[in-house]
Amino acid sequence: MATKKQLEIFFSDKIHNPCPRCGHRSFSIVTETDETPVDFAILSHKEDAIFTSPYMSCYMVTCDNCGYIDLFSRAFINQKIQATGEDHK
Repeated sequence: MATKKQLEIFFSDKIHNPCPRCGHRSFSIVTETDETPVDFAILSHKEDAIFTSPYMSCYMVTCDNCGYIDLFSRAFINQKIQATGEDHK
C-alpha cells in the first residue's frame, strides 16, 4: 500500500483538473490515520463486471470545498509508484 506522501506526489504529477462539481482545486486523500490511506473497496457481484474479483480496492480523494469523492485504482497506482522507483515513505 502506498503512503499518503507517495499518493500526494503521484496525484500532483497526474491530476490537473478542478473538481467536476464545484471547480475548486484543493483535494485531500482520505486516511485512517495521518499517514495511512483508507483502503476503500468497490463491490461487484455481477457476472459482466469489468474485473473478476468480487471487489476492487481503491484510494479515496475528496474535494476540500464540496466533499465530492473520487476513487482511484489502488493496484494501478501502486504499480506505477513501484515502476518509477519512488520511495517517498
